[in-house]
Amino acid sequence: MAFPEDVRVAAVDTMMVPFYQDALKRFRDHTIKRLVHAMDGVGVEWEREEQRLRSLGADEQVIGDLAADFFLTAIHVEQETRNILAVGLYHLFERQVTVFARSAVRFRGGDAKGVRGLKGVGKGLAEIGLDYRDFASLQEIRVLRVVANTIKHGREGARKEEDELKKLPREFFRDPALSDQEADDHGSLDFDLYVHRHHLDEWCAALLGFWEEMRTLCWNQESVTLGSMA
Repeated sequence: MAFPEDVRVAAVDTMMVPFYQDALKRFRDHTIKRLVHAMDGVGVEWEREEQRLRSLGADEQVIGDLAADFFLTAIHVEQETRNILAVGLYHLFERQVTVFARSAVRFRGGDAKGVRGLKGVGKGLAEIGLDYRDFASLQEIRVLRVVANTIKHGREGARKEEDELKKLPREFFRDPALSDQEADDHGSLDFDLYVHRHHLDEWCAALLGFWEEMRTLCWNQESVTLGSMA
């Protein structure tokens, strides 16, 4: 079944897919980069505070204790920020692909009420002949889904992701601030998972790539059947 002309026009010519790509780029450039790189000046900030304390005659032991507290707090906040950004990034994409599928189903004259979440999206897109199982971007997106759901619900709350969680690279269980720390497979530390800076860059590239692949698929009117992304 060829991808219907009316849906192709809606998805491509009315700029739905480019709009999604632009939103992801803005989230990357105006939210992720600004928040993550805001933490780069923490060292300079402490140096100013250290100078101020010394000018007041503070004891060196007191300054050392305050420095430890300062940097531990900064490290914790930076990790929490990266984790929250991963959750926000995934749910931005999930919302995009849901709206895309609902619009496509409506243009085809179908009922879009059941198009919710990735499973509903898969069913909805199946009705119009889209198959994205072979998209190069899907592997990274699946990792992002597992990470985001685990961060949001905790390891206990994300039971349906348990098998996928075991497949994650060990660096997700390792605090990037402690390079000599062993992987924390039992969740004994402060975070269920640790998102590193490079993960956010890789996921942004994957999501942008997904929409580029989708636009190409729409334009070429591929004759396909859909498998579930979930």
